[in-house]
Amino acid sequence: MPIYVLRIISAFFILATWIPFIKWDYWWIRVFDYPQLLKLVIIILCVLPWTYLAFEEAPPESFIWMVLLLMAGIHLFRKVKIFSPLGNKMIDSYESSDHRKEYRRSIGSQWGRPSGG
Repeated sequence: MPIYVLRIISAFFILATWIPFIKWDYWWIRVFDYPQLLKLVIIILCVLPWTYLAFEEAPPESFIWMVLLLMAGIHLFRKVKIFSPLGNKMIDSYESSDHRKEYRRSIGSQWGRPSGG
């Protein structure tokens, strides 16, 4: 893969990771909010050639690209982690006092719950 193609792809996905921080509601900004797992996988695939170039030829440019891609990858991993087995559970198990039934209760929001009044 020519180096300029790798530069363009890396720059696009770095920008696609940080564009959602702009607080505009235009569709061309909000569209980058959703494909987080896909961006993470592509960023990991972009880090591999830069790693090869860093240790094979050792230009400073490859280390800069690696750092930028790793920062974007860490940010995306933190966002994707909560939907993976590595994230915290949103539902706990609860065993009743008669030990015959196991109930599940949600730890999340209590919206929509009827008031006890």
